[in-house]
Amino acid sequence: MSYFSTIMRSYQEEPDLQLIVDLFDACESVDRLELSISISQLQTELTAPEIDRVMLWQDIQGQLIGFGELSIAEPIENNLADGTLWMIVHPAARGGDLESQIMAWAEHRLSEVARERQGQPKLFTWSRSSSIDRIAIIKQHGFVEDRHFLFLSRSLSEPIPTPQLPAGFTIRAVNLEREAQAWIDLHNRAFCGQWNYHPMTIESYKILTIYPN
Repeated sequence: MSYFSTIMRSYQEEPDLQLIVDLFDACESVDRLELSISISQLQTELTAPEIDRVMLWQDIQGQLIGFGELSIAEPIENNLADGTLWMIVHPAARGGDLESQIMAWAEHRLSEVARERQGQPKLFTWSRSSSIDRIAIIKQHGFVEDRHFLFLSRSLSEPIPTPQLPAGFTIRAVNLEREAQAWIDLHNRAFCGQWNYHPMTIESYKILTIYPN
């Protein structure tokens, strides 16, 4: 187990973009989670309307070793203060108390928002099932498993069959500007009954179409 003296500070946009990308690359070299990101993609991601705070953690040498992004959804009935934490920790700094520092920061900030909205805070985060140490630390903070997602893959060495559509149906690309509201309305109707649903807005739609992954 490794412990690091850390300095927490706010994200400073342009000066920090390359530092964050380098941190993601260091994690990807070990984790192989297909989470590499470019500066332009990161810049777009961090301007999403639901982003409430982005904080960084450095060691005493100034190296970036931790990243925390807290997204807070717009309040809806029975879900007044839902937040999602995206947490990245450098492989050399894992297993100490840095993960706990990042989660404690997110919990504190979300609690502030919950008091302002007079609602019950609910914080989400995620982990791959193979990240045993990360899961253990998350559970130490009182998180419980709420949802599982499967990632499926298909070999492209064999041809993909031509889709067989019902009579009267076609597949075509959406016109991102002219059909934006119609697409948003369809999306919200389709997913309104799903787990952790929050309505898509025109602002989040624009981010999605720029940065679909």
